[in-house]
Amino acid sequence: MNKLILEKIIKESLIEDIGYSDLASDLCVSDQELSIATIISKEKDDVVLCGIDIAELIFKTVDNELKVYKYFKDGAIIKNKDTVLKVEGKAQSILKAERVVLNFMMKLSGISTLTNSYVKKLNGTNTKLLDTRKTTPGLRFLEKYATLIGGGHNHRVCLNDGLMIKENHIRASGSITNAVKKAKENKPLMVKIEVETTNLEEVEEALKAKVDIIMLDNMSDEMMTKAVKLINGQCLTEASGNVTIERLEKIAKCGVDYVSTSATITKSKWSDFSLLFEVKEKSVIKQECCVCSTKENLIKKDNIQFGGDFGGDLLKAKVCHNCYGKLYNDSNFYHEFKKRNTELFESWSL
Repeated sequence: MNKLILEKIIKESLIEDIGYSDLASDLCVSDQELSIATIISKEKDDVVLCGIDIAELIFKTVDNELKVYKYFKDGAIIKNKDTVLKVEGKAQSILKAERVVLNFMMKLSGISTLTNSYVKKLNGTNTKLLDTRKTTPGLRFLEKYATLIGGGHNHRVCLNDGLMIKENHIRASGSITNAVKKAKENKPLMVKIEVETTNLEEVEEALKAKVDIIMLDNMSDEMMTKAVKLINGQCLTEASGNVTIERLEKIAKCGVDYVSTSATITKSKWSDFSLLFEVKEKSVIKQECCVCSTKENLIKKDNIQFGGDFGGDLLKAKVCHNCYGKLYNDSNFYHEFKKRNTELFESWSL
């Protein structure tokens, strides 16, 4: 992703949400209060995660001192109650970032999840799924990123990405032939030309004009099949219009190279994520191993030191002798466990 564009979107979104001041957080919570919060999935069905790196950048934009731990990557399949992210630091900062983080994760994961369901319908065919320019103003960059995470492909991101001659261009130019002729005379050398057609006569005219891609718009399956046979590999083909998830397999059987739809973005449903602060309570050390949960063979000492003679980490939980050995001897195991359970550790020094 283009980080400059992403940072601009994030800053504008934070300004929109916070306004001049986050009154509740600034007045009710001390600016020295430190907290831990987790983001979990509340969606009943599986979710194709999208936006976890964006979430981290939002937290860091609000407060670069926040520590963010990501447990999944974009594209991962998330199940109900999965913890996807943990953030530590000033409570005020976490609260200021919360709504914008969740908005992006919920919206983008909804798009990637729906896109993935469309892509699965095309498995085993030679047809690829494309998105369109029907996107939320200001968020096209992110919504098209979500399409990619869901397994789809991007059509034009903006008008200068390709030369697509549509119905109104043809009407304004007088004909497909005239429009293509003018385009070829003036277009940049490497730019391809795509023409929208609605019937077989227009397909024949586009073929004679030697375009690179022919869009078959709002055609029946029968007409589309005839159009693909008529084109016979002379250029690429794209089906568009009246595309539903139920119709995808039939469209693919017509032999088109691509099928484009706006539905994966415009009809997507936000996925349900929630950010929860850990409840403050007096420290009570559970009488079970914090690694494997066994209650047998526990080390009697409550606070166990890891590190050198002059400082390191203090594990504030019970651990059995077997797991202590793993933590002590396997640095990868130790650091992975600490990353997932930061609340159990604190630094110590002499």
